[in-house]
Amino acid sequence: GKPLLLTGIVRGPDGGALPGARIEIWQTDDAGIYLHPRDPRLGDRDAGFQGYGRAMADGAGHYAFRTIRPGLY
Repeated sequence: GKPLLLTGIVRGPDGGALPGARIEIWQTDDAGIYLHPRDPRLGDRDAGFQGYGRAMADGAGHYAFRTIRPGLY
């Protein structure tokens, strides 16, 4: 898949950064296949792609994921 750097800032209702927040993402591989036991195309999934990621926001609320561009689902 095409590399993608996904970044952002976690903010609370007051607009302030939330350091230490846990962020979790789930996405398809570049063929649009989720890592899910009921996905009928699971056998065609890219076995080298994890399908999810977790990160903790830094002291300023920033986070980053190095991933791939997901395919159409």
